[in-house]
Amino acid sequence: MDMSVEVRRLLTELAFIACTQGRTDQARCILVGLEAARPGSLEVRIGSALAALTDGRAEDAVAGLRPLAEAGDGYGAAFLVLALRLAGHGSEADATAARAQHRGGDPAAAALLSAKP
Repeated sequence: MDMSVEVRRLLTELAFIACTQGRTDQARCILVGLEAARPGSLEVRIGSALAALTDGRAEDAVAGLRPLAEAGDGYGAAFLVLALRLAGHGSEADATAARAQHRGGDPAAAALLSAKP
């Protein structure tokens, strides 16, 4: 399926907004479409983790985000830190944030990582 970058961005935003409203079923429907258009995309992986967090399944979010952070993705690391904190793993969250900040990378992801709870 060919989908423009702009359409993918808008759908991703809609999925994230759906999560903020507790509408994770709708978010997951959007994410399924995004996955069909671009399998394994960062947007889908983070969106799925956000849906899991919204549903109170922090450990599922951690499992989905850990590979992103380990691969050096700053946004994956930032969301992993959030998920680890919500799962009650504060010291691991601190260590993950420190490793990701040491790597550098995207300034926006770095700003997320430097935020304190």
